[in-house]
Amino acid sequence: MGVKIKMNLCFFEKSVGELILILEFFSARWINLQGFLNSPYLFWVSFNRKNGTIGKTSIKEIENQFGVRWLFHENEEVDIALIPFPINPETDDVMLISNELFGSFEKLSELYEVFYLSFQPGISRYGRVEPIIRTGVISFLDNDNKIFYIDGFVFPGNSGGPVFVKPSPIRFDNNDIVIGGNDPLGWKMVGVINSLIYSSLPVEGNLFYNNTGLSIVRSIDFVNEILSQDSSKRLLEKIVERERTKE
Repeated sequence: MGVKIKMNLCFFEKSVGELILILEFFSARWINLQGFLNSPYLFWVSFNRKNGTIGKTSIKEIENQFGVRWLFHENEEVDIALIPFPINPETDDVMLISNELFGSFEKLSELYEVFYLSFQPGISRYGRVEPIIRTGVISFLDNDNKIFYIDGFVFPGNSGGPVFVKPSPIRFDNNDIVIGGNDPLGWKMVGVINSLIYSSLPVEGNLFYNNTGLSIVRSIDFVNEILSQDSSKRLLEKIVERERTKE
């Protein structure tokens, strides 16, 4: 996992050849803002080292070192950007989420309990990069856009955090509620935190905004779709080839 600052990082494992690549999520609309692009050292990746220290490097340095770039969905309405880069398993202490733990959007139902990880700016624990854990409930499924709303608070800096289905003896199957047994969706990563929903209240000519406690999550299906694009496959192959020439 990465930390700090302006971004909330979600890492998961993508095996390519003999390498382990890390994928970092962020909001596509922020990456595309001209002001952000003119600030190449604004975004940083931080993660734990096995020697007890915290490694920190800018996204710009990662781009230059590994010859990588941001990957976007072919549909510009999908607000997810990710950038792949290799890690050193001998020195980097990174918790990986295998893509075998991805859960499909079509399996979800309202009332599923979820938990999600995020890095809250201003909170630091134990001198290490460690996320905080929140919980929520799926309140509404937008089947047309493959997004869902959760009754759970998120805040600026939390976008990009992974969302998992909370294991439970209660599961939802074909619109029926089943009690007992194991739900195959338990522990599965089903989405990425996208944004929070505000409400506005006019008071004496001023407009005040409040966090409603409802948050938007984009399906993990979009990540699979990005990785399946020809441009993404070519970039991953390029990274593998470049790393192999260093051996």
